[in-house]
Amino acid sequence: AMLAVLVALFEKHLHTKAYAKQGLFDEAIAIYRKLSLQNSQKSIYFAELIGQLSEKTAQEGDKNDK
Repeated sequence: AMLAVLVALFEKHLHTKAYAKQGLFDEAIAIYRKLSLQNSQKSIYFAELIGQLSEKTAQEGDKNDK
């Protein structure tokens, strides 16, 4: 059962990385927030990823404002 949870977590993480590569930062952030709630022991890790994506979102917004 634990292995299945880890595999599901890994698959969601890969999906989220794909979203980020496509510039779908809001979608990626939403998934990382859900993963953080489901895996409290990894919440700091997910918070760091959310922070990185939030910075990219802000940078993209700055590019679009110019």
